[in-house]
Amino acid sequence: MSQPFDVKRDFLYGHFESEGLDLPYRYFIPLDYDPGKTYPLLLFLHGAGERGTDNEHQLIHVMGQLFSDPKSPVFQSIVLVPQCPENSRWAEADWAKGSYNGDDSTLASPALRASVALVRRTMSDRSVDPAHVYVMGISMGGYGTWYLLTHFPDLFAGGVPICGGGNPALAKNAAPLAIHAFHSSDDSAVPVEGSRTMVSAVKAAGGKRMRYTEYNYTGHGSWVVAAQTPGLLEWLFSQTREEC
Repeated sequence: MSQPFDVKRDFLYGHFESEGLDLPYRYFIPLDYDPGKTYPLLLFLHGAGERGTDNEHQLIHVMGQLFSDPKSPVFQSIVLVPQCPENSRWAEADWAKGSYNGDDSTLASPALRASVALVRRTMSDRSVDPAHVYVMGISMGGYGTWYLLTHFPDLFAGGVPICGGGNPALAKNAAPLAIHAFHSSDDSAVPVEGSRTMVSAVKAAGGKRMRYTEYNYTGHGSWVVAAQTPGLLEWLFSQTREEC
């Protein structure tokens, strides 16, 4: 009998050089990977507490839950989990203020830019279906997820921002994408208005695949419940970037 899947043991180790930054990352490739087939790709952006260079802590949250069911479609996908350095953020926004407005062209950190480059490199090196590339993130990673959805709609088919925020002025860019956002009204770290504002802006811009789940009891840890949402990955991985 084979051993149960263990995220820390079975995720592979990698390092990616970009703009002078050495970005540590962990990655999963399907055990029966066949270069003659194509696979969806999921980029996961961790929260503030998992920053560092140990290439371990970024796997603490969500990944174990996503890989807990052997029948989950995640086992037939490529997953990238980079680690943001200490004293940096994916998107250099003030979490305490929720969503934000104005020119945010300078908010993408070197680590976030490197993560995009890592996705593109993986798409070149592996057999990735370009119509099925997604991003998911929690807290600090929720901000990074919204940033990528609004700035790279030509790369991602959709995403799952959890307890994050973004720039509603750019929501129109993400309107064609499939998004399921999560937050809790009693979140004391990132105001729930951060998600409410972005969800409303995407819908106002014509977003027809915008979903939103709001809890009132999970505090800042809404990702624990969100990651257990029945059918979440099945829904996400079925969504396509139509231009491909």
